[in-house]
Amino acid sequence: MMELLHARLRADDPVLLVDDEFLVLWMLEDTLGDIGLRNIHTAASTSSARALLASHTFAFGFLDINLGHEKSFALAETLMEKAIPFAFVSGYGRAGLEGRFGSVPVLSKPVDGKALRSVVSIES
Repeated sequence: MMELLHARLRADDPVLLVDDEFLVLWMLEDTLGDIGLRNIHTAASTSSARALLASHTFAFGFLDINLGHEKSFALAETLMEKAIPFAFVSGYGRAGLEGRFGSVPVLSKPVDGKALRSVVSIES
């Protein structure tokens, strides 16, 4: 079994959350807030996520793999280039994940606080 990345964040660290389903986006944002994160930036498409990446520096990212008719792999490559740790969030688990992202954690939807805490912890 692959060892999951675990990032230590402060409550005010900026986090990027990308999902094309607004209800899922809202629920994930709420769950991230429940575990203590307060600076969450959301995007529902790759274009809006790219705009956020151009104007902010993020401490961590959560990317839905399937964003409508496109995948988030180009966003994932950008995060890797910027050395921003991230996890994929998917209703399909690791299915459809490209090999170059084999070491990236994948959280299965629906995501709860315990799953989020498996990849991030919030420092006091």
